[in-house]
Amino acid sequence: MENFQKGQLVSTFKVIETDYLPDCAAMGYLFKDQITGFEVYYVDSVDKECVFAYSFATIPYDDSGVFHILEHTLLSRSEKYPVKDPFMEINRASCNTFLNAMTYPDRTLYPAASVHEKDFDNIFRVYTDAVFKPLLRKETFMQEGIRIVKDEKGNLSFDGVVYHEMEGALNNHESVVLHDFVHYLFDQGPYTFESGGDPKSICTLTYEQYLAAFKKYYNPQNGKLFLYGKDVRIDEKLEFLAKNYLKENTGEKIELVNKVVAWNKPRRVVTTSPSVDNKQTGSILLSWLTTLNIDPAEELTANVLVDLLLGNPTCPLYSAILASGLGADLSEESGIYSEFYQMPFAVGFSEIEESKADKVEAFLLKTLEDISNREFTSQEIEAVLSRKEFSLREVKTLTGLRLFLRSIKGWERGVNPSFYFNSSALVEDLRAKLASNPHYFQDWIKTNLLNNPHRLLLVVKPDSSYLDKEKQVIDKVLLERTNDYSPVEEQRFIEFEATPDKEEEYAKLPSLNISDLPHDILKYDKSVDRGINTLLLPYSGGIIYSHLFFDITDFSIEQLKYTILLSRVLTSCGTNKASKEEAQTALRLNFGNISFYVESGSTINGECKVYFVVSYSVLKEKLEDSLALLFDFLTNFKISVASIKDGLSDILSSFSEEVLSNGSYYMAMAAGRGLTKSLYLGEELMGATSWLWFETLKKANKQELKKELKELSKAIFAENRVSMQVASEKEELATAVSLSLKFKSSFATSNIFESEEIIIPTPMDTAFLSPTNVAFNAMVFPCSPWTSFAQCSEALFATVLQAKELWNAIRSKGGAYGASCQVDISERVFMLSSYRDPRVMGTKNDFLKVLKNAQITQADLDNAIISNVGGSLKPLSPAQRASVSMRQTLYGITYEDRAERREWELSMTLKDLEEARVKLIEFAKKAGFATLVPKELYKAEGLTFEKVELPF
Repeated sequence: MENFQKGQLVSTFKVIETDYLPDCAAMGYLFKDQITGFEVYYVDSVDKECVFAYSFATIPYDDSGVFHILEHTLLSRSEKYPVKDPFMEINRASCNTFLNAMTYPDRTLYPAASVHEKDFDNIFRVYTDAVFKPLLRKETFMQEGIRIVKDEKGNLSFDGVVYHEMEGALNNHESVVLHDFVHYLFDQGPYTFESGGDPKSICTLTYEQYLAAFKKYYNPQNGKLFLYGKDVRIDEKLEFLAKNYLKENTGEKIELVNKVVAWNKPRRVVTTSPSVDNKQTGSILLSWLTTLNIDPAEELTANVLVDLLLGNPTCPLYSAILASGLGADLSEESGIYSEFYQMPFAVGFSEIEESKADKVEAFLLKTLEDISNREFTSQEIEAVLSRKEFSLREVKTLTGLRLFLRSIKGWERGVNPSFYFNSSALVEDLRAKLASNPHYFQDWIKTNLLNNPHRLLLVVKPDSSYLDKEKQVIDKVLLERTNDYSPVEEQRFIEFEATPDKEEEYAKLPSLNISDLPHDILKYDKSVDRGINTLLLPYSGGIIYSHLFFDITDFSIEQLKYTILLSRVLTSCGTNKASKEEAQTALRLNFGNISFYVESGSTINGECKVYFVVSYSVLKEKLEDSLALLFDFLTNFKISVASIKDGLSDILSSFSEEVLSNGSYYMAMAAGRGLTKSLYLGEELMGATSWLWFETLKKANKQELKKELKELSKAIFAENRVSMQVASEKEELATAVSLSLKFKSSFATSNIFESEEIIIPTPMDTAFLSPTNVAFNAMVFPCSPWTSFAQCSEALFATVLQAKELWNAIRSKGGAYGASCQVDISERVFMLSSYRDPRVMGTKNDFLKVLKNAQITQADLDNAIISNVGGSLKPLSPAQRASVSMRQTLYGITYEDRAERREWELSMTLKDLEEARVKLIEFAKKAGFATLVPKELYKAEGLTFEKVELPF
């Protein structure tokens, strides 16, 4: 480890602070460049996963999204690395464990991580040149930001990756609620603007304004660099910066976001959001602007309080909302927002009529008043604090990135980053505050909520003409900018897209070689002890990880659907001896994490399996009591009509939000449902199609549902159905196994049902209609089995395709925000997808074109091998090791098969990939295709797919 002294000069950097970081078992050093004032903080840790992150203060001054566009374009050509997309080039030939760029409300971040020393240095060099010396070509601005294009009929329109991304991001109900509450609560200053950009303003941005924003905001005085890890070689990094990028003091320091002037009375705002089929219900949200977010103790207080109030359906505020009958569920936007300088707190209802606004405001204020006048039980408080401490004790990955994100908001205001790293002391300080003032949380509620006039009641009601109005504004801008269209410029752009980078430019990019890669793979130290699957963890912080997989493959499809509901209902159930509040608090108090869910999958041999899973982690000293508690809960839980309503509401709210935010995932499920039994069941149980079935349960007899779920639970939680895993350090494993064996053997047995025959439908083209104005597309077709060399070559072909032809066709030329291509090894399918895409048929055709026309070089193959092998080098936390290891056991993936596959990857040839391409073209004749598509786009493209109306 390094041993720098305060005041020491390292190149042109002076050591400003040296800090011992007990929670990290590391030293921290704050350096400041004596020429430019640029600051670097380095955590000298023994962690092999090295992290760097650049941060620049980018304070929005309008809704143009200029900083979002800069985030995209900085990593597209720089002085040293003038290739079109060095970000993708470095990503496809890297062992990185994290690689991204992110636009926040008042800053832009450029973080990356790797466990490979050479790889870390390569990425650092590319990112550093990108943030300090980007080329910012106009064609790149046009591609990633905004441009005017003319179609074959002569019609003009706007195009651009960020433009289309934000079309999708801001044109659904939940995103409008979030945007509007922030906009109106911060009624002055930078936070009133959308840092990602509003399409109505993005289309007004000019190239000249874009260049001016970079010049003003991207200078050393506005930037920071965070470094973390064992093999950073900090002195070399500082010398590299000083010699190449920090030779002169240019630019000025930007004024950061200031505290908002407080209101003297509450306000009310009514806005609108997109509506489907004249839907009449929207959202009502009550929000406050609370304390400044500089002191980590204040942030911890706010987060703990939110967990106490809204952590699960049995918490007092959440429970009161569900019991009120005013709306369908808790609003997705409820909670505390710690990414802002001042933290907003919001709580409200979804699926509610505008006419109930007064009742909602009165109800929420009265409920908060009642809560502030009551005592939180010691069990309630201890359950939350214990989980916070558990989280601090738990070993995780990307530790450096977590530290950076925790500290940057204070560091940019002059606070030493080390102030944010002693989290364990923060929890103890909070305990001390509660001991000296038992009403500490109640006082916070009174001060920051009940007696705070900076309060906003926001009503967001559906408007079927919302998207039309948005389009009218954009069309007006287009009309005003008609003269900005240049056929010469468009032709130059087309040539820019079509012209490949020169080989000598590619050669400038630093890269790994296959010889840099290890041949060995991670071997899990697992065995079976008296029927319990065990995993020996090298270090777990004294935490036991366990999974219970109850095999329910024999259940009928309808029974399986009810098990999905049961998994949600269990989070708001009591027992025969405890109320739901007492039972759920006890679970939270004893377990670090506990979850219930259903999963389906295929074994390597193609056998379909469905499991009801109970996953938990627990401190070793709590294991015995926790297992007794869990057994009592699983065998004696008590279902109420209210818990059924809560569980169903949770499922429906999740669909409403997740289908739009994760559309490509849901479309891949829909496209593949006709290929294997497991994929069919997965989509029927958890895909977009199942949303319609769960909607029908709203009118079902809840007493009958209670009976059905209880009977199913007796069949599920049985000794003859369960496969159990225990993962821990060596010292705890024997005791953990003995206690787990006693727990497992306590369950009764249950009858196995006679499995019904399941007829898998033929793959087809399906369109799910959505309220947004961009599409999510997926194509899925068969591929070779896992244990074959052929599938290994197909998986490498997928990596090549995604990094090159698919990316160019779907994102660079097609305008989608993203595209992906991968092989599902156990399901034996090949999947292509696009994200926030302005096209459907064009993308579907491009999926097949890139498959048929892919031209692969030796460099492409080498990069794909590096990427695929590098992905397996990513460190796994103990929790991740336990999860992966158990699933490998259940689905038949052996170490020997994985080792053989590694050797196949490293020996792959261009001939092998060409054979894979030919085989995949034949497989693609059996493809299914699904799109989540706006009605207008469905009509505009003349689609004839089978239509499915989802209940958005």
